Order: sequence, then C-alpha cells, then structure tokens
Amino acid sequence: MKKVLRSKVFIACAVVVALFLMYVVLCFVIDDRTFYQNTTINGIDVSGLTVEEASEQIKGKFQDTYRTAQLNVDLSGEKYVIDVSDAINLNVNDAVEKKCLETHSFFKRGVNYVVALFSSCDYAIAPEVQSREKLHEAIAVSGLADLQKENKDAYKIDGDKLVVVKGRGMFAVDEEALADEVEKRLLSQKFDEVIECPLVKGDVDIDKLHHQVYTEVKEPTLDPDNNYAVVEAVTGMDFDVAEAKKLLEAAKDGEEVRIPLKITEPKISTEEYTRNLFKDELGSCTTVATGTSGRKSNVKLAADYCNGTILMPGEQFSYNNVVGERTSDRGFSPAPSYVGGESVDSIGGGICQTSSTLYDAVLYANLQIDERHPHPYVSGYIGAGLDATVAWGGYDFRFTNTLEYPVKIVTSFENDNVTCKVYGTNLDGIHVELSTEFLGYVDYDTEYKDDDSHEVGYEEVETSGIRGQIYQSYRTVYDKDGNVISTTKESLSEYSTRTEVIIRGTKEPETEAPTTEAPTTEAPTTEAPTTEDPSGGDDPAVDIPDSVQSVSGKYAKKVFF
Repeated sequence: MKKVLRSKVFIACAVVVALFLMYVVLCFVIDDRTFYQNTTINGIDVSGLTVEEASEQIKGKFQDTYRTAQLNVDLSGEKYVIDVSDAINLNVNDAVEKKCLETHSFFKRGVNYVVALFSSCDYAIAPEVQSREKLHEAIAVSGLADLQKENKDAYKIDGDKLVVVKGRGMFAVDEEALADEVEKRLLSQKFDEVIECPLVKGDVDIDKLHHQVYTEVKEPTLDPDNNYAVVEAVTGMDFDVAEAKKLLEAAKDGEEVRIPLKITEPKISTEEYTRNLFKDELGSCTTVATGTSGRKSNVKLAADYCNGTILMPGEQFSYNNVVGERTSDRGFSPAPSYVGGESVDSIGGGICQTSSTLYDAVLYANLQIDERHPHPYVSGYIGAGLDATVAWGGYDFRFTNTLEYPVKIVTSFENDNVTCKVYGTNLDGIHVELSTEFLGYVDYDTEYKDDDSHEVGYEEVETSGIRGQIYQSYRTVYDKDGNVISTTKESLSEYSTRTEVIIRGTKEPETEAPTTEAPTTEAPTTEAPTTEDPSGGDDPAVDIPDSVQSVSGKYAKKVFF
C-alpha cells in the first residue's frame, strides 16, 4: 500500500516537473521583443509589434492627449488649474518599453502569451513625472504654492469685541500632499476628476486681520464727482495689534479669543447731515442793474454762471474760473467798463455788479475773503467800500468756505434786480452786519492844455476832476442773542483820483486905439467865497451813494438803488 502511494506521489511530482520544464521552455521560446496577439495599448492594436513599432503607432495620439494635460483643483470653492504638460515625460517609447517589460518578464511571459491567445489584453500607458521639482514648478504656476487664506469665518464682530478661534483662522496649501494627488491622477489618467486641495490649518494673521478690520471714521459728506450725492458716514474701528497677538498666543487650540475693539462713531449721522444741508440762508444781497440792455444781459449771464455752485468745506471759489472768459461766443455783450481808468465799451461790461453783489452776500455769510479789489471809482449800484471788481486774466474775486457744511450759491435776475444768496448751515445762529468808515479824500491834479485858438484868459474844463476816496469796511459778528462776538476790519478801499483837464487860451488879444471916457465911481461890493459841497452836488469826485452818506455808521442795507 505504501509502495503504491509513493508511486503516485512520484508520478505527480514528475508531471509537475515536466510541466514546469515545458513552461520554462515555452518562456524561452516566446519572443520577448514583440507584443502578444490581441494586445492593445491605449486602444491601439499592437499585436506582434516591437516596442519601436508600437511606439510609432501610438505616438501621435499619446502626445496629443498629454501635450496640454491639465488637472483641476478646488480650494474652498475656488478653481485652480495645474498645467502638468511641462512636468511629464512625453517620450512614448519609454512608456511603451516599460509596459513591454512588465508583460514580458521571463516567468510572466508564458502566462501572458497563453492568455493573449484566448482573450484580448488592453493596456494603458501614461507619462511619468519628469521630476518632483518640475511638478512643484507646475503647482507654483497655478498660484497654489505657498497660498495662505483666511477661513470665511475667520473672525466675527460681536459688539465691541473681535472674535477669532485659535488654530482656525487660516489655512495653507499642503504642497507635498497636492503633488502626491497630482501624480496619482496622472498614473490613473483620471484627468476629469477635480482634486480637493489638501490643506494645513493655522492661526489667523493678526497683522492682515488688522488691515481688514481697521476702518477710519468718516463724517458724511457730498461727492462732487457724483452730482453731489450724499456719502454716508462711516464708523471707525481699530484694535491693539500687540495685545491681540498676546491674547491669541496664550489661547488653546480651538479656544475662542475676544479682542477688544475701539469703536469711533462719526460726530454727525448721515440722517442729521442730510437734514441740515443748505437749510439756512446765510447771506443775501440785491442790487439794481441799470444802463444798456447789453450791460443788463451781462449781469444776468454772470449770475447764471454762478447759480447752483456748491463749495465743500475748505473749497475756494474763483469768480473768474466760474464765470469764465468774457467772449461773444459765450453770450456776453459789449457794455461800458473801466479800462485804464476810462469808461469804454468792452465785451462783458457790467459783470462786476454781479461780483460785487455776491461779495456782499458772502460777507453776510461770514465766509473767508481771499481776494477782492475795489473799482477805480465809487460804484453807483452798491455802497462805497463794498464793491468787488474783476478782470479776466487779472483781478479776481475769491473766497473760501470756512464752515463745517457745504454752501450753495443761488442767484436770480428779475425786473433788473440781481440777487445773490448763500445757503448753508448756521449751527450757532450767528448773524453778520457790515459797516463802512469814510477815511477821507485824495485831491486830484489839474492839467492845462494850451490852445492858441482862444485868447489869454479863456478856460474850459475838458475833463472834470474826481477826488479819490478812502473807505474802511468792517465785519461785525453777533451771536444768536445779539451779543457781539467780534468786529474786524474787512478791507481798505482806495478809490482813484481823476486829473482835471482844462483848456487854456494862449492867443494874445488885438490892440485898439484907446478911448477916453469920463470916470465913474461905483460903490465896492464884497462877494462871499464859494464852498464845495462835500456831500455831492455837481462835483463827481464826491458822488457818494445815499446808502453810505453816514459813512461812520453801521451799514446794513442790502438793496441799492
């Protein structure tokens, strides 16, 4: 019995050995340089082909597939693209040879050969990463390298506290783990799958957080670039960076850290600011335009240019800039104006009446006068010392809004009356009164022009002389109860003299024979000397408007005739 058993074991071993030897012989016989029957690589039939032949067959498709290879990465909802085309080896021969070696190893080739005879074998090849360094370069180009971001809920504001959580404030890209994921997708050829970016969590960056949280307090204002729309007030917010870092450092992972905030409210709310805008008439003045229709037209046109002008706090108004150059193309007409001390017609004559009217309104509004010049002579439409002449390219009338709120200029021209008003916000209830003081006259010179067509002793006034006048104006500010806050000198006005020109005869009279008459005796008469009327009369040099006859008294009239 034992002999029979031994015999069977021997036979079985012999068969196994024989089969093994036959398999070894088969492995020797099988060609290790060509692919087996029914074999495809990336869907292309390579049966019976060598590595070189198979590479040539699949090279085009292989390179087209991977030349623009990209992988999509998702980072907290944001999409990033990694272009791996420069990081992989596109040499198809290397990939095909590697696959051939895998299937043609000595002890595998027999099994693979037999399997290939009865079924198809499809192999997939993918390019390998050239180097880890190249892969990191591709990640860097995508923008993911060294990327740090705050969690969407990195902080919250709870009243006067800034709340952060230790270890939950920021995250950074785990670049090594991301490189591993990219390699896996390359090997598996799963280019359509989106990679969830691996992250490393950390604390919020206090310096960056301060940059985000810090807000400068801003008062409500108007936006000149947006049709003077109201810009809302902004509450200021700040915190101590050094203290915040200490609090965060002392906290445990996952612990809530409450950082004290410094809250600064604006001095005035947007609602109150809007209610106060232009609610008060700060100053007003009206004068009557006389003269030619062209002059009246110029007065009105200049007023129209000024109408609606808004000045922000600290902003300066320039009459020349606002009214612009006086040309016929811009609608201005010829009218009398002073040129070199003489009255001549010029384009825009009369616009000084508008500037003078606005000047007085601005004084009543208690704004700062930056530039003002008197006319050569006292004007008839406004009080002496209270006019403001202008000239394009020369004299200007400028003032600055020194109030806390914007001011608006509103003008009108009706029935030859030009009115200038300044609207703003009178926070303290103050009001202004103006006064002028007459300081004296300046005598004019007399010039004689000899004329030999008239006899000696003949004199005729060709140009009447005008005496100069000097006025000092004052601004007195009163509080809401009528108490004087201040009285200040406003401006000194020195009006020019005009030389009197007299034509004087130089012709000698003809001599006639003397005649003798009986002498007569008359009683002598004594004639009282004439005194020039300082209040006006026919002398244009002292033509002082009625509104300032009492030159040392308070000047409060706003309408001049």
